[in-house]
Amino acid sequence: MINYDRLAAIFPYNTLPKVPVLRCPACHVPRNGQVPVPALDRCGFAIATIRCPECSLLYLHEHLTRDGYVRLYDGAYRSLVAALRDPAYDPSTAPPPEQCDLRDSYLAMIGPRLRAQAPRTLLDAGGGSGEMTARLAVLCEAPPAVTVLDPAPDVHMPGMTFVQGYLEDPIVGTFDCALCLETLDHVTDPIAALRHLRDAVPRGTLFVDVIDTDLHTRNKLRRLLKVDHPLNWTRKALTCALQRSGWTIRRSGFLRQRLVTRSRVAGLLRHVPDRVLMECE
Repeated sequence: MINYDRLAAIFPYNTLPKVPVLRCPACHVPRNGQVPVPALDRCGFAIATIRCPECSLLYLHEHLTRDGYVRLYDGAYRSLVAALRDPAYDPSTAPPPEQCDLRDSYLAMIGPRLRAQAPRTLLDAGGGSGEMTARLAVLCEAPPAVTVLDPAPDVHMPGMTFVQGYLEDPIVGTFDCALCLETLDHVTDPIAALRHLRDAVPRGTLFVDVIDTDLHTRNKLRRLLKVDHPLNWTRKALTCALQRSGWTIRRSGFLRQRLVTRSRVAGLLRHVPDRVLMECE
C-alpha cells in the first residue's frame, strides 16, 4: 500500500510554486476558457489537466518552476520512484518485466537503423544511466561516441560523456544522431526541446517515442498522470510538435510492450502496442 504522507515528505509538490500553462505546449492553441479537470497523480499529488481540442495532447494546467524541477530531479525523483515500487522488487537483480520488453523493442526497431546509418556521434537526450544507448551502440560496426544529456544523470556506464542539463535549454555540440526515448513527456516546452535537438542534429536522425494516450481507457489514463510527466501525448500531438520544430517524419510505428493485466487466468499477459516511435530527419 502506498504511503502518500511519506511521498509528500520526500517532495512537497502541493506547496511549491507553479507556472500556469495558457496554450497547448504542442500546437499552441489557446485554452480559451477550458476548465481544468482535477485529479490525483500516482503520488497522491493534486493536479488538474487540460485536453487540447486540436491535437488531443493532455497536459497539466500548471507545472513546476525550473527551480521546482531542479529540486525534483536532483534530490527527490529516485526516492519517489523507489517508494512507489513493490517492496519485493529488487532493482539490482533485474528491471521490471515491462521494461525488459520495451528495451527489446528498442533493440529490434532502432538497432538495425543505427547500424545502417553508422553514426560517429550519438546524443541520448534524457538517457539517465545511458544503459539503453550502450546496448544500441554496440550493434553498430563502429560504435559511436555517446553523450548522455539528463537533468540528473546516473553516471556509471564507462566510455560515455555525461552532461547535466535540460532539453528546454540549448544543447552544446552537434551530433550525427539523437535518441529521445521515454523523455518527451517530462519536458515543459516540447517545441523548444525539439528545436534544440534539431540544432544539435543538423543533418542527422532523431528517434523519439511517446505513449499514445488516445489508445487508453479513462482508468488507464488516470494511472499515466504524474507531476513529473506534465505532458501526455497522442500520435497527432507528436506529429504536430515535430513538424513545428523543423523535423520531417520518415518512419513511425508502435513498440510492443508486455503488460500484466488482471484476469481470471493467472499470469495472463497482454501485448499493448501503445508506444509510438518516430524516426525523423
